[in-house]
Amino acid sequence: MLSKPKVLILSDWFEPGYLAGGPIRSVSNLLALCKHEIDFSVFTSDRDFSSDTPYDGIELDKWLDKDRYRIIYTSPQSRGSVLTDILEQEDFDRFYFNSFFSKDFTVKPLMVLRKARCLDRVVLAPRGMLGEGALSLKSTKKRLFIALFKLFRMDKRIVFHSTASSESDSIKGVFNGARIAEIGNVPQIPDRVIKTGDPIKRLFVFTSRISPKKNLHFLLSSWNAINLTSELKVFGTQEDPMYLEQCRELAEGNASIQLNDAIPPNEIQSLLEEADFFVLPTLNENFGHSIIEALLKGCPVIISDQTPWNDLEEYGAGWVIQLDQFDQWRRVLVEASEMDKERYSEMSKRAQEYVRQKFDFDDLRRQYLKLFQTGN
Repeated sequence: MLSKPKVLILSDWFEPGYLAGGPIRSVSNLLALCKHEIDFSVFTSDRDFSSDTPYDGIELDKWLDKDRYRIIYTSPQSRGSVLTDILEQEDFDRFYFNSFFSKDFTVKPLMVLRKARCLDRVVLAPRGMLGEGALSLKSTKKRLFIALFKLFRMDKRIVFHSTASSESDSIKGVFNGARIAEIGNVPQIPDRVIKTGDPIKRLFVFTSRISPKKNLHFLLSSWNAINLTSELKVFGTQEDPMYLEQCRELAEGNASIQLNDAIPPNEIQSLLEEADFFVLPTLNENFGHSIIEALLKGCPVIISDQTPWNDLEEYGAGWVIQLDQFDQWRRVLVEASEMDKERYSEMSKRAQEYVRQKFDFDDLRRQYLKLFQTGN
């Protein structure tokens, strides 16, 4: 019998953290999918995204056994030496990076692995960071690292993990000739939900980071341009003070808009059960866990065309709108707000069915096992 592949996952943030959103859920769902076939170890930080405070009650710098993996939480001060010890004491079949531009969890470890001549064991998931919209933000530092990456020819040694054809195209656009394994992200599948909503006062929700990439100000501007009886509730990590202030100014004076801090995953699930529509005018998503979670809870979505889910409108699961079609965004918000119960109930069913027909979990498991066994 073949032994399980030993895989070290390096990720800036992980459970019990949740503020980083999709990257945490991507790894968590992967661990659940392949826990019997792969021996996973997770190397991560001792605090949540944008937090200066370590988690309560968690031992640092030692392996902790969990149900489907083991994990080590590290402080900024100890991180480098702890990783060095791990790499000296243990041998891994694969190193899986959950980010592209992270200094502590990608850049520095890659340099160590390059020196140890282990780059051929590396699988790197950019998580949408090489998309045009993402690269346009803080572009100088990003372009510098990309240049160094090419200088050391790391792009010729590693395997990139893409989760959609659009992300594969983005990777090829930056690293010509890169080896790419295109395997979809793993969603969670909850029980079916039956929803009719309240046609008198529809609830629209935004559950993503409050950052320029997620384009919340565009949604708020669109909302302010129309007069609706519906509500818009925003829940998100407030990572950019200047951008947050811009969004607050747009929300001021409109009683139908609520801006809230991020909430834990279990509370998001409850919110989505209550909500009627999910809205995300994002500049770029390589997967979009929040979109899939909303659809699975029977929330039709209103999203930009910068995600992998551009066919959902044809399926009747929501709307896909270009970001330069400002009038169309307003028309769709009005249409959704005024939708009758019968049409909404059918669209809610279609939202759930859309995701269920998109994913074959046995096939996903086989693809990930092949990735970690062979690297391509």
